[in-house]
Amino acid sequence: MRYVLRMRVWTGASVALIVLIGGCTRDCPRPATAAGPATPSQLSVPDDEAIVPSLVLSDDGSGAVELNGEPVQAGGVEAAVGARLAEEPQLRLVLQLPADYTHANTIEWIKRLRAMGAREVVLSEHLAPDQQTPSIQAAQTPSAAPAGDTPAPPDPAPPSPPSPPPVEVALKVVGLHVGGGPNDDTTKRIFRDPVEAGFDAFRACFAKKTDPKSGGVLGVDLYVPAGGGSGKVRQVRTGMKGQAFRDCSVSTFESATFGKPPKGAAVVSISIRFTPK
Repeated sequence: MRYVLRMRVWTGASVALIVLIGGCTRDCPRPATAAGPATPSQLSVPDDEAIVPSLVLSDDGSGAVELNGEPVQAGGVEAAVGARLAEEPQLRLVLQLPADYTHANTIEWIKRLRAMGAREVVLSEHLAPDQQTPSIQAAQTPSAAPAGDTPAPPDPAPPSPPSPPPVEVALKVVGLHVGGGPNDDTTKRIFRDPVEAGFDAFRACFAKKTDPKSGGVLGVDLYVPAGGGSGKVRQVRTGMKGQAFRDCSVSTFESATFGKPPKGAAVVSISIRFTPK
């Protein structure tokens, strides 16, 4: 397996190497660890690299596994890591292994973590206490960027164009016929009242006309089932232009809730006059 490695610093007594896992056609040697303490130039962190929260998994080579310093049973690693990744999918997995850990075992650990859902795996080797130097600690503390390098704030987004003022329009039901009758006022109210309750929605539809300054009449044939409820527009009659207006008006008619027609299912012809003020 091939790695693209970059020196990286983590808190605690470890120096981490970022491992980007790619395809490999043959075994690749494990990167050699430089002898002696690292220098600040080796441990520098790129200024443009974001700090990513991490989860540290340690294996001391004897079978004892810890997750963020807490012991984990060997059979419970997948469950514990999977639970944390489910909560924070962006977590970076830091894998701490002894310096003499075999290449094959390292690859096996990486494959396990990737199978658990880890998006990024970092390989870290423990340093002995006498290898920790002030230069390492200094490299862990990011320095403030020079004042001259502070990026200028982005230009503010241009203001959105103001919305056109709503068109004031008066609405009135000017025609209503119940197919199959009766056509008395009591029966007509079953269909007229729900339509009039939706006049505000019809006003919003009127604003979508091609020319919202001109009025007109909108008529439909509306099928209402025997049990009442929502109807279905079968035909639209209007001289007013604009497909968006027609679609909106049909949707408003069909969203109304009607009572039961006296003689079962009925087709109701109903017309509304729109008069701009």
